[in-house]
Amino acid sequence: MESTTFTALAERAGRWWTVRVPQIDGLAVQVRSIDQAEIMARQRIAEALHVPPESIRVEVRTDSSILPAVAAALQARQAAVHAAETAARATRAAIEELLAEGTSFQEAAVLLGLSPEEIAQLTAGPRSAGPRGPGGAPGPAPAPVPPAGAHRAPSASSPRATPQAERPVGPSGLPMRTRSSGPMAVHH
Repeated sequence: MESTTFTALAERAGRWWTVRVPQIDGLAVQVRSIDQAEIMARQRIAEALHVPPESIRVEVRTDSSILPAVAAALQARQAAVHAAETAARATRAAIEELLAEGTSFQEAAVLLGLSPEEIAQLTAGPRSAGPRGPGGAPGPAPAPVPPAGAHRAPSASSPRATPQAERPVGPSGLPMRTRSSGPMAVHH
């Protein structure tokens, strides 16, 4: 089913939010909580246009002059996503060059501050043939790389695994490996 996207402009009105849809003259709703804005606007748009609500997408926006902190946070988050994607592309390119020059996974891992498993994951993309086993035969298929911003669960079999949120991030934008030495961890 094809959908049409509408923009809903939300503005604080005391304890309520007024949500206007500029594409439809005079369409506005009031909601108690901003999390209700999308569903209520979609229902009203569907009623006004006599179409099923499922055929409508609504993007809720706020006036950045009213909530500058929200605009700044959204802009910073978008920049962080872009930076992580750029870092992942640069890391993949570096890995490909290193492996093409005969560098082992272990050496590439040391040079880039990643684990050999992370190197294998990053080379599993469509542009790479993946890791090779003995004699140049294809090795086992590595796990897919999670999307930017996603948290990977540490491997239960890895004694060095720490939760993603606690792992330091390296210059590549990817988590750095840590070595546990008693109660303190040494970061590379």
